Amino acid sequence: MNTHTIQYGDSRTPLGAVLKQKNESGVLAAVDLTGVTVKVLIVDADGRVVVAETTTGVTVVDADAGKVSYEFRSGDDALPAGTYYLYFRVYVGTERDTFPVVPKELKVVVKQHIEDETSS
Repeated sequence: MNTHTIQYGDSRTPLGAVLKQKNESGVLAAVDLTGVTVKVLIVDADGRVVVAETTTGVTVVDADAGKVSYEFRSGDDALPAGTYYLYFRVYVGTERDTFPVVPKELKVVVKQHIEDETSS
């Protein structure tokens, strides 16, 4: 399981991932993201959707290498402290593949906000 930990409200450093699936030979390989739409979906530990499928914050970093990133929202849209699971969904027209394929494999832990000690 991959775990990405952030502080509440942090949005500067995106979560990066390489989307992979088995090719025709059964070998795990990067998914070619050329010409596709990539969306993100985030659910809480109970499976409730907390960020509905969206392209907002999603960037295809290297289409040939299957590299994507998601920039977390800040302000009122920030995820509250807790444990979440993030999925990238790749669309070609109306057809979709979800990554990671194994449920709850990409874990996001949001820590409680810490007061800036330098401001005191």
